[in-house]
Amino acid sequence: KSTKRKIHNTKLKDGIKKLTKTAKKEIVASDSKSKDTVKATIKAIDKAVKKGIMKKVLVVEDDQFLANAYKLKLSNSDFDVKVASDGKEALSIMEEFLPDVVLLDLIMPNMDGFETLQVMKASDKLKSVPVIVASNLGQKEDFDKATALGASDFIIKSNVSIEDIITKVNKLIS
Repeated sequence: KSTKRKIHNTKLKDGIKKLTKTAKKEIVASDSKSKDTVKATIKAIDKAVKKGIMKKVLVVEDDQFLANAYKLKLSNSDFDVKVASDGKEALSIMEEFLPDVVLLDLIMPNMDGFETLQVMKASDKLKSVPVIVASNLGQKEDFDKATALGASDFIIKSNVSIEDIITKVNKLIS
């Protein structure tokens, strides 16, 4: 399955390169109004192709600073990233945005990570989405509970760099 996806993504990338090259030739030969239209089209095509190729990550984290740091680093690593500040918001986002992996905090307002994980794993649509629990709760009971609820991995935020998290996300997706 992943080999087919890689081939598909390579074909998409090659197609966009050819299209962009052709469009750039058109820009040179066009008037300024047409140039603007072609440039806008190139941007729109680029964005659409990236959305189709990019893996999706949902970060569920109530600490705004940390959520923004995760989003920035993951986006810079070519992930399509959405952020939710609690479990209810995460479930709402996942109605339209089906992530390839979820990075889930445990202690949050409105709906905590354990309840969010439980709802996800009970859902036909969401049960196969891998979840990395990222928490500062390091007790064995928390690890055991998250694992029993279906978490794919459990990390203690204070012990792991964002780069390590990106590595874990990549491993789960590939």
